[in-house]
Amino acid sequence: GSGSPNNQLLNLSAYTQLESKFNGSLNVSAGGRLEYFQLNDTITAMKPIFRAGASLKIYQETYIRASFGQGFRFPSPAERFVNTNLDIIRVYPNPNLLPEQGWGAEIGVKQKIKIGEWNASADVALFLTRYKNLLEFSFDQWGTMNDPLLGFGFKSINITEAQIGGIELSLNGDSYIGDWKVNLGGGYTYISPVDLNIAPELKSLLPYTKYA
Repeated sequence: GSGSPNNQLLNLSAYTQLESKFNGSLNVSAGGRLEYFQLNDTITAMKPIFRAGASLKIYQETYIRASFGQGFRFPSPAERFVNTNLDIIRVYPNPNLLPEQGWGAEIGVKQKIKIGEWNASADVALFLTRYKNLLEFSFDQWGTMNDPLLGFGFKSINITEAQIGGIELSLNGDSYIGDWKVNLGGGYTYISPVDLNIAPELKSLLPYTKYA
């Protein structure tokens, strides 16, 4: 516990995945995993989590894909129990941390392009992830006025509900210049993280909030 320098974390898991291809153009996969955690013989958690995905070739060099997956993360002993100073910055323990869980979804399109001697591909994807009890290393006044920096420091906390959405664009290509193979690539990612406790109106835009 928080008063002991010795903590033990046990993690066991079992998983399975099925994959299938239809007509050479549709690939489908689905899988599941069972996670078990035990901390110091007293704190336990067991969760089944699932994922599924599909990709479809709609034209000769055009592919669309979609995926959905659940996630689960048990707080580490360091996040729960570390109580130390980093120079004048204090790191505070939080033994009451809850496991982080959530789900993520993505839909994307990939287009392969031939430009002269260049083989290129363009990809665009939309993604959305929702979390329950998101684990975040947060800076605030966690201690007392008698502590270093008047009690300000870092501590791992749970954010009850959070959302991260965005769009990702990428362009990659390769070709030969003489005997040299040249690879070029670039991308742009826009993300919008939101604390749903502060902006609860966003829940109505996508009311599905079940977790692993």
